[in-house]
Amino acid sequence: MLFYFADASLNIIFSASTDEKTSGYRVITDKTTSTLKTGSDILECSISANGLDTSVLKGLDCETFILKEKSFNMSTYEIYQIMTTEYSVASKTLDIYAESAGIELLNTQVAAFTSSYSWGITQIAAYFMPAGWKIYNDNCDSSRKIVNWNGNNSLTERLISIADYWDARFYFTFNVLDSKVTEKAIHFKKDSNNSVVEILKLHDEISNIRISKNIMDLATCFIPTGSIIEGYIAPINLKGYTYSYTDEKGDLYEVDTSTGKLINRTQQRRHRTAFDADGLIMRPYHFDTTDQEMLAGQARAALQKVSYPKVTYQIEIDHLDKPVDVGDIVLILAEEDDVHIRARVTKMVSSYTANYVDAEVEVIE
Repeated sequence: MLFYFADASLNIIFSASTDEKTSGYRVITDKTTSTLKTGSDILECSISANGLDTSVLKGLDCETFILKEKSFNMSTYEIYQIMTTEYSVASKTLDIYAESAGIELLNTQVAAFTSSYSWGITQIAAYFMPAGWKIYNDNCDSSRKIVNWNGNNSLTERLISIADYWDARFYFTFNVLDSKVTEKAIHFKKDSNNSVVEILKLHDEISNIRISKNIMDLATCFIPTGSIIEGYIAPINLKGYTYSYTDEKGDLYEVDTSTGKLINRTQQRRHRTAFDADGLIMRPYHFDTTDQEMLAGQARAALQKVSYPKVTYQIEIDHLDKPVDVGDIVLILAEEDDVHIRARVTKMVSSYTANYVDAEVEVIE
């Protein structure tokens, strides 16, 4: 596999190969991490001068771009922007940390935003995204009303907030033709829990399954606060605000109007014990908004994620018959251990040089 290093106009500066037999700059190690939450990929790699002029590696600028094939799905091209470098004089190698979203999104600060109109997810994302980005909406609600954010957020943080508000995920894609990026796009997608992308069997597609459980983040109640409205002293809360939401699991989320607490009533009843009569496992929650509707919706989405013990399945993948990526739903089977789960891929870590693909998945009830 070749890694192409390019300037801001995507003119190739030099290339490095993962092939040990190829002369020239060589990719010694590589690791790509894709996570569902952030939508962006992280590339970490080490490049050796391999007997060539070391000044090229020593002089490589941050902000340089890397173009490469996806390590476990060779039909897909990826583009990264280098964020940090470290050159070792003794080993004549350059360690690189790069991200697919790049500094255009990470370092861009977005201003406060208030609107009383209904916005579609494509419209609101387009309002914040820089020129040149295409935005796609796959199965997200057509519009939501009253969108309100304070400032002091990076554009990446704002995109995460937009996706959370629509109960969706987002990811980036880049089309590359003749070493030129012809399209850069952000996709917002609300997944159906019915479509299975791939069936993964132990001792076939996967070599091992590791199951971990923890309740370190468990909560049945949030005490939400927002930002301070101009002219007021304290931030907004949910006192006096009526809110009720039943999710796909049948859990009822309600606001106690007298205290402003957002409570998962279903799990509250489950956790009532002799040691804790009210069943409230409370935690403060803050979201940067002055709108109660948005505060309640964001707090509920966050509380949903911690209302149950967290069960994570880590799988070691031998091969994939179909392309699988973060956000996809897979069926994992291990007959001898009676493991039959439908799960969403939340993280993938892969390396071409080390020849492995590991994934983390969360069970879909």
